[in-house]
Amino acid sequence: MIDTIVLRIHNVKKYEKTYNYFFNAKKSGITTAYVDEDTGEYFENRAHLATVFSDTLRSIPLVHRSSIFLPSSHYSVSYCINSTRDYFEFNFSIPKYIWSTNLMQFISYYDESPTGTWSLLIKFLDDFFKTTFPEKIIPEDVEIHRLDICYNQFFPTKENALEYLEHQKDLVRKYARADYNTYRPATYRTSWELITKRYKFKCYHKGTEFQVHDYKELIKDKYSNPHNLDIQFLQDNADRILRYELTLRHTYFNYLFEKIYFETDTRSDYYNYGDSRYRSVFKQCFEAAIKVKGKTELERFFSRSKHFMLSSVLDFTDNPITVLQSPHVTFNRTFWNCCYDKFFDMLHKFQLNRLLSIHEVAKKVDDMNETARLKNSLRRGFGKEKDKPRLIAYAMLAQFVPVDDLKGYMNKRTFLRMKADLKDLGIGDTSRLNSLSMPEPRTDYWDYKMTFGGYHFKYI
Repeated sequence: MIDTIVLRIHNVKKYEKTYNYFFNAKKSGITTAYVDEDTGEYFENRAHLATVFSDTLRSIPLVHRSSIFLPSSHYSVSYCINSTRDYFEFNFSIPKYIWSTNLMQFISYYDESPTGTWSLLIKFLDDFFKTTFPEKIIPEDVEIHRLDICYNQFFPTKENALEYLEHQKDLVRKYARADYNTYRPATYRTSWELITKRYKFKCYHKGTEFQVHDYKELIKDKYSNPHNLDIQFLQDNADRILRYELTLRHTYFNYLFEKIYFETDTRSDYYNYGDSRYRSVFKQCFEAAIKVKGKTELERFFSRSKHFMLSSVLDFTDNPITVLQSPHVTFNRTFWNCCYDKFFDMLHKFQLNRLLSIHEVAKKVDDMNETARLKNSLRRGFGKEKDKPRLIAYAMLAQFVPVDDLKGYMNKRTFLRMKADLKDLGIGDTSRLNSLSMPEPRTDYWDYKMTFGGYHFKYI
């Protein structure tokens, strides 16, 4: 479920032990030294590294990049120390951290719901900070800066997976409006991407990617596979998988936060996603802002880029002024649920239905007409039956020809009526699968648990 995570730990000076632990000085043509931030005076132990120029003695804080090697998973966690912007940043794949490969998914075997995944994430982060850092890290200083959410979809064969992906590309082009989206069929035939200003959603053949990356790493030497994974078993099953990934950055977090707590303030579903405490706090903020300067203060708060921390002032105060002045908000379970919903909305948007037989289409029409008759018996004129032969002909044709391509061959009224009828049947461009006749792939975790569930009992 969760693959890559980018964590930023703010207030570098507060964690001098951590700074000294993660910084490993390397000699180069320029001298690096600990210096006083104001005077440039040299210190042997000071949590502020700078580049010192010999001619002017001018110092510039460094961004130090390195990685931690984890023998338990034969995997390296990348990190950087940004003294100028005052944070440590850790960038790594949680499944690779645990299993040495991200073919496995970070979910709870018994509860793959968003709530179960959130509980698992919090437990993982708690263990990560305890085992990796030399001192206690305060949740108020930890920012979730980026999340990659993923899903492995299983098919009967590798050929089925690649055929399904190829048909998806026609559908993806419909969503790639030139105004703000970018569609990439990718340089390879085994992937596609949809890129917007706020997120990136992609799908690719996992077997191809696994063979190029994880497979080679796992067979490199006798230490490369510490969990003794059956690599050929992984490759054979990866070949049957299409992997979907949604990359959410802080720009999308800000957008989503505003949608949840600000743009819904006048609707009946006000704060639907928010938990009771947040609803109360932002309701007070909204009412206070109305009394003082209309929505000005609240608009300024939501328009300002925020940091999404594991804990923030929102968890400790009801004071609207304090909340509105803080640059930090909490990335909590409620907010994660919204990210989870966004991912599965995208996943389902690009699912294709199997080709229907004429008998199945006829059954759909009969069911629709039966519903119309029932409504009509309860309320005269409310339901209207459809012309069955005409609708069957339209439905069968729509499975092989894009509906919009028929527009030029009939008058506008007939075309719009046909399109509406097909939509009622659940048949249209978004469900067209051309001549593909495989079973519809699942979008739950049944296949995944049956294939890789044993690894969860062992390591999670």
